Amino acid sequence: MSGNSKSPVVKARKVGTKAELIAKVKTTAGDLWIDRLSDEQGLDGVSNKKLLRLQAVFAKASERFKSHAAVIDAIVAAEGRAKDLDYKKHFEAWAVPRLMDRLNAVERTAKRAAAKKSASK
Repeated sequence: MSGNSKSPVVKARKVGTKAELIAKVKTTAGDLWIDRLSDEQGLDGVSNKKLLRLQAVFAKASERFKSHAAVIDAIVAAEGRAKDLDYKKHFEAWAVPRLMDRLNAVERTAKRAAAKKSASK
């Protein structure tokens, strides 16, 4: 796919060209980005659907958090393991989409536990 063509997914979301979508992902990511891309392809080799997901995840993450470390802090705090530095270090290599998925899972679990606890009272 050339850099100027539009796929049906990109057209439906009115994002523009793939180059514009890549630029939008990079600006949205800001300090949350961990560079783990191939030097040859970079984001050009990533599908439009995945770029749209990345843009959405980075937008949500940048609303709540300022940095990659802040996302990690939120995960370990939600799990009640804020003082466990080795556990915290475990998440440093994770990309933000994976961290956000983990945070959502932890928050859902905590919400269910709280609902179950209040229902049993």
